Amino acid sequence: MADPNCIHMKPEDFEHLSRVLTAVGEDMQTGWNRHRAAIEASESRIGRDPLGSAFRREYGPARESVLALADPLPGRWLTQGKNGTDAVALYFLAQQDATGCFPR
Repeated sequence: MADPNCIHMKPEDFEHLSRVLTAVGEDMQTGWNRHRAAIEASESRIGRDPLGSAFRREYGPARESVLALADPLPGRWLTQGKNGTDAVALYFLAQQDATGCFPR
């Protein structure tokens, strides 16, 4: 039975999941870039008259809140995917180093 205090990895599964995270991050980045551009294009049509100015006062803080949350999300998925891929590579290096310590 495996020691629950030790780290055990199924590298092939972990590598696959890391690639999935990266792919999701890439898709999310592409989609968000497209939607963000559409939002910005639509904002240019908000008038400068009293009605448009009143709308902007209400819209502005909500806009900034959404962008502050949404802008970094794709990068976080991409970072997690890269970290997973790096962890698998380090796992294999550590395994190679450890097995190299035993005489053949």
